[in-house]
Amino acid sequence: SVQRFTRATSASKYKLDIKPLEQSSEYAYNILKLEPKQWFDKTSIENYAKNLTDIYYGENLDPYLDVESIDSCYGLIAEDVENAGLSKYCQYNAYGEVEGIMYDRLWTLLIPIIKDLSENLEKANMHINDLKEKIQSIFLIELKLPLLKQ
Repeated sequence: SVQRFTRATSASKYKLDIKPLEQSSEYAYNILKLEPKQWFDKTSIENYAKNLTDIYYGENLDPYLDVESIDSCYGLIAEDVENAGLSKYCQYNAYGEVEGIMYDRLWTLLIPIIKDLSENLEKANMHINDLKEKIQSIFLIELKLPLLKQ
């Protein structure tokens, strides 16, 4: 496979035909279908096993092999992102097989969700304030009722 290193550019001067997402606002909610996972990196485990084998047989250890510890990794699985309908945020190899996740872009789906939550919170707070005013009005009426009966 071909490995390329590129720099990520965010400035509009590097982009053409900038416009809002064409997908519906519900599209962003696909990110909520994802569940973070925990795993061990396959290459790290294989290197660790090779190192233990070399030690066992008294062979020279590879000084560039980083196998001091095996730590679990945390994140998302590319196939899960693809299955959630977010293939635009996946990276594919020359054979069309999913290889990675565009973590640097995936988070942008949270923006419309946070906007929706913020709007809903504002509406809920307004409704709560309306209810408080109604309760206060009822309370004031109840306080005045005994005076009206006299």
